[in-house]
Amino acid sequence: MTLTCPACTSSYRLPDGVIPKRKSAIRCKKCGRRIVINPGCLSTHKNETKKPYPSVPGSPSDHLAKKSVLQGKSARGRETPGASEETTPDPSSLNSTHLPSAKVPNTLNKKQPEHKHDVNPELFTTFPLLNKLSSEYYCFSSIFSSRDSLLLRSRENGIKTKLLLALNHLFTESLLLPGEQIYKITMGIAYYPFEIPYLNGILTCYSNYYAIVCTNQRILLVNVNRNLTKPTRYFFQISYHELTAISRGIFLSSLIFKNRFGTINNLTTISRVTAKDIIIFIKQETQKTTKLYETSDHHNTYHLCPSCFSPLNDFLKSCPTCGVLFKSSHIALLFSSLLPGSGSLYLGLFPLGGTELSAYFFVLFIVISKYPDATPFSLGLTGVLLVIFHLLSGNLAFFSTRKGYLLKTPRKKILSKEKDIH
Repeated sequence: MTLTCPACTSSYRLPDGVIPKRKSAIRCKKCGRRIVINPGCLSTHKNETKKPYPSVPGSPSDHLAKKSVLQGKSARGRETPGASEETTPDPSSLNSTHLPSAKVPNTLNKKQPEHKHDVNPELFTTFPLLNKLSSEYYCFSSIFSSRDSLLLRSRENGIKTKLLLALNHLFTESLLLPGEQIYKITMGIAYYPFEIPYLNGILTCYSNYYAIVCTNQRILLVNVNRNLTKPTRYFFQISYHELTAISRGIFLSSLIFKNRFGTINNLTTISRVTAKDIIIFIKQETQKTTKLYETSDHHNTYHLCPSCFSPLNDFLKSCPTCGVLFKSSHIALLFSSLLPGSGSLYLGLFPLGGTELSAYFFVLFIVISKYPDATPFSLGLTGVLLVIFHLLSGNLAFFSTRKGYLLKTPRKKILSKEKDIH
């Protein structure tokens, strides 16, 4: 018996000896959609699955119907190329092998996602901008699962939509690898231990918003602004084959990743349902994902170049692929040690740098105004506090560059120079 996924057209061969006697279902390993097995209706040669929605002219399901009719005709010259026969997979890999299927020509408008018929159609009415996204890069049936699409105006659907629209130009231009497709996406706030002195990260969390993107090849962490409308500074990746541990934290509303190099990412304020869904997906992908890059054991490909998105090693001054320069952690440390807040301004963290400068000058004003009546003890204590202020500011600027690589030249200027060259 051959089973065909109604969403992505992947095929699976089920031996006659394991065909269930009752109506049951399996889940497609590629897109996650349920495939119904009805022994009373399916033959052992061709399997007809129910369509989630009525086929419309020009839709992928309509093409599949036409293809099955053409296969029964004797005029083989009119068939879709590559749709002549199905090859039998190796019995040892029966449960995980996708049978080759015909490439169905996509005659839909590019604004109409291929997987739109697998999700509640009202979702695209509620968020009409989703129609601008191409199904070549997004598996909508996995991103917007049936559980999410029942509550169309839910906060989680709104976050997913904003992130997809904000990062679409990066995904379609250069960030995604060939054949890579997005299956899960959500937002999380990164938590760093060295930011505990800054009110447990409250003063720095505005720059720690990340889009958590799960593809069929890796996990992407893209730094975004607080309004989730554009990417900002840092870009990271975690290959599935390098992932050693993943958990949801104490309150089950976090995602904690650890790779084999010891790098730990703790992202909080995530929906519990979404966090659980992402962990299930990642565990499934980890079992079947192969290596993306030829790397030795001591090379960490966690960092990505903010300009060309190629994987980078640690402690680089420039990108070996595109040649762009990165900001120096030592210069940021020197600036903030001399004048608190100046290192943050050098790194482009303007709100944080302005807050540090304002607090520093306010403390100086208080010290100067109280100087005539101050005792030697109070002056010494004030001096110690000012030194601690300088060290904390320098520490923050230094570790802000250690998070990831920051471009010396803004990305907009780099893109404008490339256009002028071409």
